[in-house]
Amino acid sequence: MFTPEMQIEKDLIESKGFPEWDRREFQKFLQALELFSTDAYSNISKHMQGSKTPEEVAVYAKVFFEKVHTLQDHEKIIMKI
Repeated sequence: MFTPEMQIEKDLIESKGFPEWDRREFQKFLQALELFSTDAYSNISKHMQGSKTPEEVAVYAKVFFEKVHTLQDHEKIIMKI
């Protein structure tokens, strides 16, 4: 069973055809955004231990920033970035 926040994250991941992204990758993506500029796709990919290519990160990042406001903790997430 998903918490409401987890369901929103799941919906975000799947809404644009990202079923191959799991929760761990989502968390690593968020961590990388705290460390690198939001368009440093190569560095974000490396931080994700290579589970996603820089191109996959770029596509995901575009959708993420379009939908970040739908996340329960979006203000906290945005402040950390």
